[in-house]
Amino acid sequence: MNFIFAIVLLISSLNCTFAAPSKNLRFGILSFRPKEITLKQWQPLAREFERVLPGYTVTVLPMTFSEINQATKGRQLDLILTNPEQYILFKNQSTMNAIATMITLESGHPMTQFAGVIFTRADRTDIQTVADLEGKNIASVGEESLGSYLMQRWELEKEHVQAGHYDFLGMPQDKVVNAVLAGQDDAGFVRSGVLEGMAREGKIKLGKTPPLRVLTHHVSVGSDNISLLHSTEHYPEWPFGVSPLLSPEIVRKISLALLNIQSNSEIAKTAKIAGFNPPADYTPVEVLMLRLRSHPEELKYFNFSDVAWRYREFFLIAAAVGLLILTLFVFLIITNRRFKRVANENQKLLLAVEQSPVSIVITDLNTKIEYANHAFQKITGYPLAEIIGKTPRVLKSGKVTLSVYQEMWRLLKSGESWSGEIINRRKDGSEYIEHSLITPVKQRNGRITHYLGIKQDITERKNAEEQIKQLAFYDPLTGLPNRRKLLDRLNYTTVISHREKRMFAVCMMDLDKFKAVNDALGHTAGDELLRQVALRITQRLRGSDMVARLGGDEFVILLENVHSPENAAQVALEVIADLTLPFNLAGENIVQIGASIGISFYPQHGDTPEKLLDHADTALYKAKDNGRGCFAYYEAV
Repeated sequence: MNFIFAIVLLISSLNCTFAAPSKNLRFGILSFRPKEITLKQWQPLAREFERVLPGYTVTVLPMTFSEINQATKGRQLDLILTNPEQYILFKNQSTMNAIATMITLESGHPMTQFAGVIFTRADRTDIQTVADLEGKNIASVGEESLGSYLMQRWELEKEHVQAGHYDFLGMPQDKVVNAVLAGQDDAGFVRSGVLEGMAREGKIKLGKTPPLRVLTHHVSVGSDNISLLHSTEHYPEWPFGVSPLLSPEIVRKISLALLNIQSNSEIAKTAKIAGFNPPADYTPVEVLMLRLRSHPEELKYFNFSDVAWRYREFFLIAAAVGLLILTLFVFLIITNRRFKRVANENQKLLLAVEQSPVSIVITDLNTKIEYANHAFQKITGYPLAEIIGKTPRVLKSGKVTLSVYQEMWRLLKSGESWSGEIINRRKDGSEYIEHSLITPVKQRNGRITHYLGIKQDITERKNAEEQIKQLAFYDPLTGLPNRRKLLDRLNYTTVISHREKRMFAVCMMDLDKFKAVNDALGHTAGDELLRQVALRITQRLRGSDMVARLGGDEFVILLENVHSPENAAQVALEVIADLTLPFNLAGENIVQIGASIGISFYPQHGDTPEKLLDHADTALYKAKDNGRGCFAYYEAV
């Protein structure tokens, strides 16, 4: 029973509370270089955070693996930048959430992913494939490194290869390359880009007769279209994490600051990066760690679907509750003589299941509900008296495809477990997303008697992911696409129009007399006016067209599949006419403005988004010179 008590305490510990953060934000960074270099490298980013968070100070703290582990476990950090393996450990301890992924530079190209490299000396004729590493000595920087140990270790395990000895040399990774070249080790593990970097620095040669040979099983090009020497699958780059103690407003401002970093900015140049993207999917890293059992005290691996076990808390709770339920059934069929002796223990198990923070439901073979704990009732809105005897179909939202349920029942009837995400509907009609694990409950002879469902509401995590995407691609004031979204759409439209030999128009527009409204009535009235302008333009366009806000009172209209310049002229005239009509603002203020538009066409005026936007801007100035309140075509000089 000591083991059972430990499981109960583990479940209750998930409901811990936290204290409020201070005005001093501690920014921990995993440092492989001398700490003073890392401090100098990331100081401009800390200053940018202080700029967008008035009243806050941000302290940069370069740390080793052990230091950042200890500080994060003690909840002493508010912000972290670390490798994906450490982030998975921190995330599963519920101490950090990723809000962005770092974009690195390799040979001047931006990279959001990296891989591992397995190599040996070119003159080692006895080592041609990964299988030849059986019993060999291999150099690496350390067991905690994802890019120079864990990725390659998984490639060996897939081939059932057992190395003779691992020689952990520490950073930098040049030590690994030098050890192999000197014959101290038979082979080495480094991350992608290391060999190319040493070649650029003149330390090794990678020409026609290189001194090293890479054992490559993965010859595909990475998602960034940069073909580096690699021997493993690609995994996402370093994540930027924030403490759950920080308020949503602070997290939003930090997210925007990271996503707005340009590759040519002082911040990016000092940090030697290209910026940050919205957070990548780190599930492949977590799956890799589970497969390798690299942290047995943190992550326990069972041979269920790797991707299904995306979060450590789900796994621990499922294992604990499964043990409790199975133990309960055993106790229920023992003899009356033993029942009296273990009655108190059964009561403790029942309390643990009832008070579990995750939803637990048990059905018979006809899927009629026989038991549901308090968490299930709270999430669904159905009291126990109403749900007993009914099937979980009362929760169906109609938004899950039939194939999902077919696959679920195929596995359950064959005696296997099923897990996945389902959209359900509460009693009050509201929808929610839950992560479900459903498993058959079997007797000793293997006969299935019941089905056990363990479910957790994830409405909040999905909303957070969507909010980050919204911040990255849409203008927060008007809800229109921003410059980044516009450029993505222009790139796509250019490719399609080139292939189908179509013409499209780019209309650069700004408002006349907007500054006067802003100065006279204030920024609040100006913001309301911009929202009404965005609505009028959107209502005038076709579903295939787009309007984006570049900033201030500048807008860009994309008109796809334009058959002649007159088509674009007609839309421009209608938009100008719409915007000359009076606007009713708050406080009974009625204002009247105007608009000027410059138009460029693909492919006549350019074959790239940048050229088309520049030429439309030139045409806009021509329209203003012509008296405003009109449009003008671009004319080549």
